Amino acid sequence: MSTDYSYLSLKICVADGNSEMTVRSIAGQYSFNNQPRNPENLFVNANEIYTFTSSEGFNVVTLWKYSEEEPTVSAALAIRCGFKAKPQQVIRLLRECITLPGLDAEELYSVFGFPPQAQTVPTPAPRKATVPVALRTFTSTSALADIVSSRLSGHDCNVKELIAVDATTVPAVDEKELPRLRNNPVPDFEIETPVAPIVTPPTDSAPAANVWEDEEEEYVARPKRKKRHNGPIFIVLALVALAAGWAIVHYLPALLPESTHYDNIESTDVTELALMEQGTTQQQPIAPTDSTDTVSIVNPDTVSAATAPAPEQGLDKPDVVTDNNASAEKADIEYLNSNRVWKRSELKSDKYRKFFDSFSTGTITDIVDSEYFATEGIAKNRNAIKVADLLWKAKGTDTQRSNMRVLSKLKGKDEIDMHKLSQTVAKYQSPKPNKSPRPKR
Repeated sequence: MSTDYSYLSLKICVADGNSEMTVRSIAGQYSFNNQPRNPENLFVNANEIYTFTSSEGFNVVTLWKYSEEEPTVSAALAIRCGFKAKPQQVIRLLRECITLPGLDAEELYSVFGFPPQAQTVPTPAPRKATVPVALRTFTSTSALADIVSSRLSGHDCNVKELIAVDATTVPAVDEKELPRLRNNPVPDFEIETPVAPIVTPPTDSAPAANVWEDEEEEYVARPKRKKRHNGPIFIVLALVALAAGWAIVHYLPALLPESTHYDNIESTDVTELALMEQGTTQQQPIAPTDSTDTVSIVNPDTVSAATAPAPEQGLDKPDVVTDNNASAEKADIEYLNSNRVWKRSELKSDKYRKFFDSFSTGTITDIVDSEYFATEGIAKNRNAIKVADLLWKAKGTDTQRSNMRVLSKLKGKDEIDMHKLSQTVAKYQSPKPNKSPRPKR
């Protein structure tokens, strides 16, 4: 039983300008000396091609990825025979390890869920390869996973090099050069040894019957079900409902009390009162004012604070600065909540400029424990909240260093795309995340 990742080996190659594959990284005990050739010339419109080979006690799964905009890339994962690996994890690792060049092999194994101590599975005895190369097609990722599972569990071992492509891919060679396997792959690691039935030869000269043909099911005539007539039932139910309604209308008033304490409450027409008050106001005469006859005498001892002269300018300057800071911080919060892409140049307060810089200079605790994320009701940006949740789940795990490496790449940039950042951080999650609650206050 292995106690580390020694049962896995990984090799990543990228095509150079001359279409030659240059090794980007290699790790593990497998030598990768017997790698299959690039199968691109065997197909017309291939985007992904998978090849399966076996040597040195390892099953090797290789992905060849082609694109018109980017150079050809291949990723090969070697798994020691007899060790269990989930086919979905193998496919995800091969497809996505190319996009994560900053991680070493053990970090990739941890990110994609490979256990450091793999289980062993029984495999059938190896058979000598009698077919040099064969083709198998798939219509979905789950169908591809069945092919990977079949090969890793020891089936199809009579084919030296098995090639799997999407069903829409068109071969550029005839079927004699690239024969197609038409039998269905077995499910994930369910190995059964079929037992052939014992066939007794017939005594007469009549030809032997095919023992694999299923017996025809005997046809049994069944009487037709009689159609039920539910019309009378509905009529009876309708009559019962009408009778119940008549009884409620006839007898319910007699059961209710004749008067309640609400009967003595006087009802008032509010609209009439409002019209009367409006008419009284309109009929009230307005007293004439004469500036020559009326003199206002103001007692200086009874002057109200509202009529007092305004204070000199500059006395409330500290309060004005505080109000400006509060309004600037409020505007920054609205900006952060309503934009997926945050630009530092759009922020108006020093507090949220420092908060913006903390994504590249601070720690996970500095970011998550900030006022924006920790105070209830402030953060409403779903992408930003997802980033905070993912960072907190990675704190203290084996992928914390990878998350901090992603954040350090934001240093010196004027904008942060929170949606892209959440997608990138999601790739660096540990299978054993931090389950403590995120800081709140």
